[in-house]
Amino acid sequence: MKALYFLAMLWLFNCHNTTSIDRDDTSVEKDTVVVCTEEDLSVRNDASEDSEFVSRYDWHLPDENKNLIFLPDKKEAFLLGDSIPIYNHKGFLKEKRTDLDTKWVAIVGVSDTLYNFTKDHCTAFHYIKIVLNNTDSLIVDGRNVFRTTDKLIDKTFDNGERIQFFRTAYYGTPVSDDDGLTFCGEPYQPAILITNTGFKGLVPIGENNSLGINRKMFQFFQLCDNDGFLDEVMNAVRTSKGIVLKIYREFQEGYTNYEVLLEKTTEGYKATRLNYPKIKLDQPYIKKK
Repeated sequence: MKALYFLAMLWLFNCHNTTSIDRDDTSVEKDTVVVCTEEDLSVRNDASEDSEFVSRYDWHLPDENKNLIFLPDKKEAFLLGDSIPIYNHKGFLKEKRTDLDTKWVAIVGVSDTLYNFTKDHCTAFHYIKIVLNNTDSLIVDGRNVFRTTDKLIDKTFDNGERIQFFRTAYYGTPVSDDDGLTFCGEPYQPAILITNTGFKGLVPIGENNSLGINRKMFQFFQLCDNDGFLDEVMNAVRTSKGIVLKIYREFQEGYTNYEVLLEKTTEGYKATRLNYPKIKLDQPYIKKK
């Protein structure tokens, strides 16, 4: 059982280090973004020649004779990446921008199909049409775009302060779909904090060594939902030092309950993990509040 758990965690770690995000000082151990240019079409193959069944995540380059088709969508999201590719209306690389990391944007469209510039199905993505600062319309790689999903806690304290935490997801190959596991790991699941005092954004974390592996890529506090483990925020308690989040983490086999301290800073908030008890395998699993 321990051996299976170790292999699962090793696989998860490897998947988390395969990503489209290219960060410097926080760094994702980088597989650099693979971008598509017009020159790539000269070596293009039809994936259907290799297999009778073509997965929706398989190699799929844009067509130089057609514009991308976007389905209308309306969501808020933020961008992650020190160098974010910008594409033209046909889906080919236009430029790279280094001024977009952690910027909030409005999503206005999602490509009607997935694209993939490699034969690794884990690198598939949607093109996303975004609006920046209510003015600039851009087309970006969906693996650099993180939208909010599940609300994990919504609590108002006695002093009137209200906090909400949301999980996030990107527009790349998901961990699972309607057909089951894809055997791909979402590289990054930073949580979004929204307060009634005007803060909305990511929360830097000093250390996030939750699997016993030093992963410098994790600059921000995360609340994960993948095939390795699931995080649930069970409670939030105000203390003299700040807000303590009580988090339950369930693995494929086993669980733990740990605590994270949320403190105000001059720039917003920061998170510090207070403890991380040994994973328990006993039944039933106990969620501590």
